[in-house]
Amino acid sequence: MNYAIVFLGYSGGAFVGPRIASYFKETTGSFTTAYISAAILTAIGIVLVGLILYMNKKKQQSQVSVN
Repeated sequence: MNYAIVFLGYSGGAFVGPRIASYFKETTGSFTTAYISAAILTAIGIVLVGLILYMNKKKQQSQVSVN
């Protein structure tokens, strides 16, 4: 199930990403905006993964201290 969810996100990005990049190329004349947008979305993803890992670690620590 987890593999299917990951592949759903990957295929969605593969479908939408090139269209967004071509839109930026047509409107601005370069791919720089697309690269910057991709970098910002990547940074947001990294922060969200870090936040989830931090929350899971805190949850595990609180469960260990209760037991």
